[in-house]
Amino acid sequence: EKRKTSEKRKTSEKRKTSKRKASKRKASKKRKTPKKRKTSKRRKASKRKASKRKTSKRRKASKRKTSKRKSFIASVYDFVLGRTRVEPSPRAQQREVAAFVRNNGGVLTIRDVQALSGMTREEAEQFFAQFVAEQDGVAEVTEDGALYATFEELLRSKTTKHDAPIELYWDEYEAPFELTGNTTGKNLLIALLAGFNLTCAYAVLNGVGELGELGLWLGAVPAVIFSLFFAIPLLRAPFAWWNNKQQHAHNIRKRLFRVIFDARDEWLAGSDVIERANQRATTEEKLRIADVGDLLDETLLDLGGDQNVDERGQVATDMTQLRIEEQAAEEHALEERQAKVVYTTRGPS
Repeated sequence: EKRKTSEKRKTSEKRKTSKRKASKRKASKKRKTPKKRKTSKRRKASKRKASKRKTSKRRKASKRKTSKRKSFIASVYDFVLGRTRVEPSPRAQQREVAAFVRNNGGVLTIRDVQALSGMTREEAEQFFAQFVAEQDGVAEVTEDGALYATFEELLRSKTTKHDAPIELYWDEYEAPFELTGNTTGKNLLIALLAGFNLTCAYAVLNGVGELGELGLWLGAVPAVIFSLFFAIPLLRAPFAWWNNKQQHAHNIRKRLFRVIFDARDEWLAGSDVIERANQRATTEEKLRIADVGDLLDETLLDLGGDQNVDERGQVATDMTQLRIEEQAAEEHALEERQAKVVYTTRGPS
């Protein structure tokens, strides 16, 4: 009996120990599995975030593409009334000049105003006086007669969020004047639809006796509307041609401006300006004095002073004032100019 009881105790203890081991194994498994689940959940969450980011980027890209695409209604509007052009802000020139002054050591000359805006000498002088008054500048004249202004308050102020990007006059791009601004396919489609409606309107007007007063309204109103679809663009065509012609002359003036500002000559002849402009040309047209002579003389007078006949028998313009003002800006700068050079004058290559 003692043996049986001892055996029973041993078997019961073995079972208890086996149960304890089994329970420990289960507990250890339970402890390990949540970690795996947590890591898997984190991976899944990171994958979901990455997929969401990709989808959001795709949606934004698609929205940008769709926003760049012009709607058909906008194309119809441009076909009739022309494409709207974005006009610069009236204060944009002041903000650009303010940014230039910050980058140019706090000094400004009339020459700088002309280089930034393309104004004539008289217009640049008026702008210079107004800007000095608005920005509390101090205007002075050198012994050589160069007018310049310094702006300590403008340099001290740290708010530059209203400054416009600095872009020289000859680097500014202007989009050409387009009659509609649409593609050829859209123009053809709009013209076909307008022509179809106009034909139907005239067909209704021809049978107005059968339809009575209602037929008159159904035919006359569409006939007037869709006739304007063709009449208004035809009336706008000469204005678009004239504006493009003026802009072409404006672009030639920019090329002449750049050559004159880059030249180091005290006296500059028109033939030298044309020759250097053609040397710089890459895709632009070749200039001839016979075609741009009047524009060249006007530009030289806008930038230079007196005119005289040089040794070669050609009319040359005195450019001493531009060189004196450049030297005054370099000598009277309040601070060292920033590393980025806004513009320089170099000799002809």
